[in-house]
Formats: sequence, C-alpha cells, structure tokens
Amino acid sequence: MRRFAVAAVLCAMTLLLATAASGRDPGLEKLQLRAADVALAKRITLRPRDVGASWRPIRIPNSSGERLVCPGFNPDFSRFTISGKGSSGFTRTGGASILSSVEVYESRADAIGDFRVGAKPIVATCLKRPLERELKASALVKVSVPFARVVAAPRVGDRRIAYRIVARLEAASTQLDVYLDVVVVQRGRSIAALFFTGPVRSLPGQAQIASSVAARMR
Repeated sequence: MRRFAVAAVLCAMTLLLATAASGRDPGLEKLQLRAADVALAKRITLRPRDVGASWRPIRIPNSSGERLVCPGFNPDFSRFTISGKGSSGFTRTGGASILSSVEVYESRADAIGDFRVGAKPIVATCLKRPLERELKASALVKVSVPFARVVAAPRVGDRRIAYRIVARLEAASTQLDVYLDVVVVQRGRSIAALFFTGPVRSLPGQAQIASSVAARMR
C-alpha cells in the first residue's frame, strides 16, 4: 500500500509539474529562450549535492502547455517573458521525492510581477483538485485530500510562499497520508518551485534545500 500510494502521488505530481510549467496557452508568459538564461536556469535547479547520495535522479516530463486554473483563480501571465527554463527531480527508497522547476525572466520586474500574480493562497485548492483527479484515475483505492493550505515558507530569496497538501489513500483497513509541500521562491530574475513529497509525514530538510537553490538564483 505504501509503495503504491507514494508512486501514485509521485506520478500525479510529475504530471502536475508539467502542466504548471510554462506552455503556450494565451494566458501564459511569452517564451523567448536565450542560451545564457537557459544555462542559468539549469544551474539553479536541484542538484545531487543538495539532496545527498541516497537520492537518485528522475526525469521530469515536458510541459503540457496549460496553466494551473481553477474556480476563482485564472491568472494572466501574458505580459511577462521567460528567457530560461530548467527542471530536475530526485527520489529515494521509501517513496520520497523532490522536484524542482526554475524559470528565468527577461527582467527582475517580470519575475516579481509573475510571482505576485501567481503566488496566491487559493493555489493550494487549485493543486488539490487535479491531484485528486490524477490519483483517482490511477489508484484502486479511496482517495481524499483533507488538507490544502498555505504554510510558513523558508526565509529565502526576495519573496516566497509555501503550500501543504495532504493526500489520504485508503484500502481495506489500511490508510496512508502522503504529504506534498510546494515552496515557491523569487530572487532577482528567477522563480524556483520545489515540490517535496513524503509518505507518512512532511519531508524534513526543506529549508536547507530551498536555501541551497535560492543561493544560485540571480
């Protein structure tokens, strides 16, 4: 049950990350990639030394080209321009995972503006809905998301926000809670999103990992 549940949540989160990343929906940012800024974005993403030797890298799927939209949240990012993108992810035995998605913007003003448009408390609910949908599509168990809200964020970067979502999976007499913490940080021209998934309890060490990533942001 534990292995299945965590695998289902990880699968759902990689799909959500691909959806929430930049695509070509008219409400999304303009995409004008420059080699230097793509290289910067890749340098900022999560690295093996950030997480330790027990973690192994995993592939993050390409963007599906859709925004994260739900009732009461329909952000328009079209006035901002992304000039660099990068992503990376790691998992370890037991089912924990950490994913990173980084966007570098044409200007610091664009990065600040984009963060302010997207970093809303309602995003927790917006993440809850597709997560439930993806889990119900892939799981032969009862699925619910009893907790989804803003929580205290690590004090890193110029601006930051953090969300916690708890997915509960039940089968017969077995119940497992899987914790998803999302930390979004803006610093300089960059925005980094970190997705921490942990079975049973919230994944420890998030502040240190966020600090390591934020230190590379420009």
